[in-house]
Amino acid sequence: MRVPIAYAIDDGYAKILLAQLIALYEHANPETIYDLYILNGKLTKSHREAIVGLVAELNAQAQVTFLDVSFAQQQAIPDIAPWGRETNYRGLLPEFLPHIEKILYLDADTFVLGDLSHLMHLDLEGYLFAATADYFATNRNVIELGVQENNFAIEPIVRTFGYINAGVLLMNLAYWRAHQLQAHFISLLNIIKEKKMNALPDQDVLNYLAIKDGVNRIFYLPTTYNTSYTMGTDSLADRQVDMARHGFHHRLFSEIQRNQRDSYVDRTNTLLEIDRMMILHFVSNKPWAHYRFTDRFVPLFKPYADRVGLVLAPRKRPALTPSRVWKKLKPYHKWIYLLFLFNILSVLGLSYLISLLW
Repeated sequence: MRVPIAYAIDDGYAKILLAQLIALYEHANPETIYDLYILNGKLTKSHREAIVGLVAELNAQAQVTFLDVSFAQQQAIPDIAPWGRETNYRGLLPEFLPHIEKILYLDADTFVLGDLSHLMHLDLEGYLFAATADYFATNRNVIELGVQENNFAIEPIVRTFGYINAGVLLMNLAYWRAHQLQAHFISLLNIIKEKKMNALPDQDVLNYLAIKDGVNRIFYLPTTYNTSYTMGTDSLADRQVDMARHGFHHRLFSEIQRNQRDSYVDRTNTLLEIDRMMILHFVSNKPWAHYRFTDRFVPLFKPYADRVGLVLAPRKRPALTPSRVWKKLKPYHKWIYLLFLFNILSVLGLSYLISLLW
């Protein structure tokens, strides 16, 4: 069975993707053929050749297609710090691939642990995409997008729908084309940049598009298709969802998070793997990044990194600079300002009172 899979990368992620591709192909069933579509701005010839060569070694029948985003297309997509443009290229897939109805989009920091061909059998009629609910319902920007578009249709569901993580998306490209969502996707990104709503721009837009007509058009996948630090795996043999080996607090947090994320899933769907981890999403625990929470996933990822010559950086603790402290206190900035203002007014008031008494 041929399965189309899309990634969006730049040269900085090319070698990381090579390691991920080894896991993708070597954990596939013999009859599964993954055809890759690589969204990129200007990927160098050497990196293109490395990707094509590796895929040919892993599965001679697989095809690799580079979807080169033109300068005009790049300019239409805003560069929203710190995320850059590449993560938003997925919104161009309906135009790039008019012959494909469904495609699996994976962030380049995902690590595939099992065969994914069964996902192509999911019925996405009426859905924008299939995805996993995120750890936290960060729907503030989804509400703000509704405000910007004067869209009251989202009001009944915007606070209760399952906000998704966009790292793993089974996209219904046919639905996107039929409802002209590509242009809407780009226009919403520009609103986010203009209004400085820079939390998780592409993810916020995708969530908004899925509920913009007042109907939740997300097909929910179990946590096992997009899992990270609250429910990870230390080895390829350890793919069972088993919290018992973790400490009590970690286990409790993991179970609460898993139950919350999976509460949107139709557990009667026998196509889905509920209790075996399928895709690991490294997010803040990227084994190649200097600044990561733990080294937990380094032993899992290192054998694949070694095979493509990717050197994993030693873990560092970020310096606690004033700017980092201020950034971490961002949710409390308003209260800090008010406290500062209160103290200033108190000092001025006290000075005035002393001057009267003097």
